[in-house]
Amino acid sequence: MNCLDVGQGASMGEGWSDFFALVFTAMASDLPGDQREIGSYVEGNPNGPGIRTHPYTTDLLANPLTFIDVESRSVPHAVGTVWAQMLWEVYWELVNAYGFDSDFYTGSGGNNLAIQLVVDALKLQACDPTFIEARDAVLAADLNETGAANECSLWRAFAKRGIGDAAAISSNPILVSGVVEDFGVPAQCDDFCGDGTLDTGEECDDGNRIAGDGCAASCEAESAHVFSGTASGGNVRLVVDGVTLVVPTSAGQSAAQVAANIAAAINADPTLIGLGVTAASSGDTLTTTGDVTTLTIIDNGLAPNSVPLAPAAAPLLGLALLALGLRRLPARRF
Repeated sequence: MNCLDVGQGASMGEGWSDFFALVFTAMASDLPGDQREIGSYVEGNPNGPGIRTHPYTTDLLANPLTFIDVESRSVPHAVGTVWAQMLWEVYWELVNAYGFDSDFYTGSGGNNLAIQLVVDALKLQACDPTFIEARDAVLAADLNETGAANECSLWRAFAKRGIGDAAAISSNPILVSGVVEDFGVPAQCDDFCGDGTLDTGEECDDGNRIAGDGCAASCEAESAHVFSGTASGGNVRLVVDGVTLVVPTSAGQSAAQVAANIAAAINADPTLIGLGVTAASSGDTLTTTGDVTTLTIIDNGLAPNSVPLAPAAAPLLGLALLALGLRRLPARRF
């Protein structure tokens, strides 16, 4: 049909290619702030920066690209990376909400939904679409698929990268110009977790929402527990929000492996899932929401070092709640 031949559409065509490469190589252990490269292997350096100017990540420091950048970047590849980053934000909004399912065919995770919505949007958008039309097609796909259950999550993802409710670009798809950035969302979505404002029911809200920075994606305060040494065999006993978990350790396990196993145990516990408690590991560091009231290691080779994390740029009220040790309030979820 030759529907992605010009300016905006041709660029987004490159972006969709990157997006699908990312989602079909994603793993359950991935975190939003991880930096994903494209084309590192073909460049002869599997650990190198690849063929794009920035890695794909939800971390604005590592990838600061927003809508306005399409005006100063070359068509199609460099402009396409901006669109791919927007869709990567969509992906993580949905994975944060529904989890990751490794079954790409019949799975029900947020990654499955992200793939479905992006593919459905391709069928709904016009030939030679503009960025705005492509964004609206994703929203329309969610309306058709879920009854708009993820409307605010999708708007949050797009707004983070400057293609919010009042954003604009030339209606002529050949032109990649006339960009007006907007970081706002529709009125029905203007009160949500992750907007940088402490709303009722939130323990913290730094607007960044990167796991391990002190404020979780669910707007709950995080604490970190750093392990050191090499396991000799035993277990780690911890109490999280009143739930006791005993995680066995095996001789030779690294501190990073122990941290990953504990995170997996927390995320698999049905009671903690119901309470909204989450955990993640990065190297030898275990990051958790919920109240970890006990952490006991019965393994002579390991030692912990609990580190209180202060939410970055968190409102003073959020810090006060932490200082008082009050029980976590249920976070707002959309």
